Amino acid sequence: MLEPGYFLRILQDLGAVDDMAQPTEQGLQHCVGQSTFMNVCINKLLAHCTDLGTIFSIVRDAGHLMDSINTSTAVHRLGKVVRRLRDKDAGLPKRVVQDEQYRRLVARVQKLAEGQGEGGTARYRPRGLANTLWGLAALGDVGSSDLALTLALRVCDFYHTEYRPQELSNVVWALGTLGVLCAPTLDTVLAGVVSQLKERGMGSDGFIPQALSNMVWACAHLRNGTRGCSGPTSGGGPPTTVAKDSRPDWTPSPQFLKAVASAATTCMPDFQSQSLANLLWGYCKLDVYPEELFKAAAAELVERFRTPDLARQFRAQELSNSLYAFAQGNIIHEDLLNAFERELSASWVELDSAGRETRRNRLDDFTSQALANSLWSFANLRWYPVRLLEVITRAVGRKLHSMSPQEISNSIWAYAKFAYHPGPVMVQYQAEIGKRVDKFDGQSLTTTLWALAALSSTHCDAFKQLVERFVELEPDGNFQDVQYNQVLQAVLLAQFEMQRRPGEFREEINLPDRIVDRALAAWRQQQQAVKLSAFHLEVSAALAQLGVPFEVEYKTEHSLLSVDIAIIDGDRKIAIEVDGPFHFAVNTNSPLGQTMIRRRLLRACGWIVISVPCHTWYRLPIERRPEYVSRLLMRADSSFHSLLMRVPEDLLSTEFKKGLGQPADGDAFDAAVEEQGNEARPGEGSAAAAGPWSSGRVGFTPEHLKELLKRRDITFTKSAFDKLVDQGWVKPGGESQFRVDEVDSENPLRPRYTDYAGNVLMETNEPFNVSLQPAVQLAGRVQQLAAQLSLKQLQNLCAKKGLSTSGTKAQLAERLLRHSANE
Repeated sequence: MLEPGYFLRILQDLGAVDDMAQPTEQGLQHCVGQSTFMNVCINKLLAHCTDLGTIFSIVRDAGHLMDSINTSTAVHRLGKVVRRLRDKDAGLPKRVVQDEQYRRLVARVQKLAEGQGEGGTARYRPRGLANTLWGLAALGDVGSSDLALTLALRVCDFYHTEYRPQELSNVVWALGTLGVLCAPTLDTVLAGVVSQLKERGMGSDGFIPQALSNMVWACAHLRNGTRGCSGPTSGGGPPTTVAKDSRPDWTPSPQFLKAVASAATTCMPDFQSQSLANLLWGYCKLDVYPEELFKAAAAELVERFRTPDLARQFRAQELSNSLYAFAQGNIIHEDLLNAFERELSASWVELDSAGRETRRNRLDDFTSQALANSLWSFANLRWYPVRLLEVITRAVGRKLHSMSPQEISNSIWAYAKFAYHPGPVMVQYQAEIGKRVDKFDGQSLTTTLWALAALSSTHCDAFKQLVERFVELEPDGNFQDVQYNQVLQAVLLAQFEMQRRPGEFREEINLPDRIVDRALAAWRQQQQAVKLSAFHLEVSAALAQLGVPFEVEYKTEHSLLSVDIAIIDGDRKIAIEVDGPFHFAVNTNSPLGQTMIRRRLLRACGWIVISVPCHTWYRLPIERRPEYVSRLLMRADSSFHSLLMRVPEDLLSTEFKKGLGQPADGDAFDAAVEEQGNEARPGEGSAAAAGPWSSGRVGFTPEHLKELLKRRDITFTKSAFDKLVDQGWVKPGGESQFRVDEVDSENPLRPRYTDYAGNVLMETNEPFNVSLQPAVQLAGRVQQLAAQLSLKQLQNLCAKKGLSTSGTKAQLAERLLRHSANE
């Protein structure tokens, strides 16, 4: 700072103040608007300041003489200087806010804002309000939130047309940064933004991309109840987490979100990397996923990642936040995720200060939070990052000691979701969990416990400590059903897989009876939510064609599990798991962690597990699917041989039957065998012996369907319902009710796009009234029609009616008869 009185003497030399530091007659003369000659002089002094000491010297010497324009200029200049210097001195904002001269300046602003100024100095104009709020926010002065609220209320004293676009943006950004939720002002300003976007649009006379990004970012923080954040320049990460039921009852208007998304979509190439990342993060935290915006952003990111220089402009947190936004919306963009993988696993050579070559990795700059969030994002999207996993695991090992319990939980959950064991890093996980087990609670506790079980690490002390921690917190922990399910799965696996002898359990991880009862109740509730897909019906129909007795959605002992298709004879139990797309990574088809846990639990309960993967099933021609199922059955238990030998020739040819029990040929069959891995165990018995599967109730019949309809716990997917209607099993209208999930929930690539109010598009789950078609004499009519017509004739008839022409004569005949019944 300069010596005391330095700037006072300058004002005296200009004739603006007297020797008593009071304004002279000349100083009180009005020059521009409300400003006097003295205030114009003060403002010129402030406008040339480029360092904190000079600004504070002016405040010290002339702060008592400042009007609203002077104070807004001073606060704004302080904010600009601090923002320029804080990257090199992280503690600078705190020191400035605590400085005596700054507090004096804030007191002057408070006095003027409350209308206590002298003469015409009290009234803040639109630019002054915006600049003062922006300065307070740039300094991170959350302690002046009451002052910010006072200023925010004054914003509404003026029409939005009196503010420039950047000033409207600055007001919103400042309130979001300071955590000041002034709903009347925000609603008014955002409505003004919508109007000005229509009138001025984007460009030099309108809004710039950063302005759009800052406003959405600020609204996201205000909506989520987070306070005291340091602003978008720090990456936009939330400083606090607030439970949904504790968040403010305010949200930005759909009109505002739509106007910003539409404007941003038209100028996506103009966004800086930071602004683009914050825009996506903001919409994500508002739980709004406009399709046009995210598609445009994905295309833009892919294009930038093609050029290393452009890709390097994204800082670590910006990459992490962008990926996180797409993950939260389940927006799986193949090119984008491949680009993220390449960028995050990238490395390059650069010269150090001594001119020596050194290799740099992209992940070197990632914080522990960015690493954990990136892993979580890939896992949540069910995208197996093949090229990245080894690299990011090494980076996690280097940062694991600094991870918070939530970051440990998010990252180890991702490994469990991928069913990827992190090797030596697992030992580090166990050590860090053990050191900080008392810091784990809620979701971080139960998720970490589940992940350790999924990764076969229930033997370690950390697992035992987490169980004890859960037992300690459970009475008052307000745990949800899903968390009880995680704990029950983890403890059951630990008990089943680590016992030395059947029936022997590990006392050190036993749960109290009250927790077991509560967990079982939550588990049974989850198991009641049964959903049948078209894929499920197709596999059931294939088994019925082969004459195999089975039961759909069979509940195991104590209703612990609902087996997709159960084949039971005495003590021997085979579980056919109809594994739809959500059981596998979308890019590699590798089974996910929850699928592996389910198989392990079934095996531990004495079941032989057969997996029928959807990607293998739909690669096979329809006519070869019975052969595929036959091979899976034979691989599980060779005593199916005698039953399969009696299957009609139009399903299993003599040539195929001769090869039963021999190695399969063909790509699809090879893939099928590879898919099974060691999931199914070969049964005992001779291939020629009459097995236990030669009798019993067979097939997917109308009576079977009636039984399913009686169960109120079953929901049919839309594709399953359409298939039943198409094949003539049911028709709309009638007294029976189907509960049909109209969401395309069988498609793991379905994005969670929303409207601008946050409503997910096309999401319903309503009952359908249907009537079952009579099955009287249907089998006889099918046989009769199949005998009368050739295969070619049946195919021609199906083609004329727009029906599928694939399948056997009996299948085509049944398809025609059911279609005729519906006409």
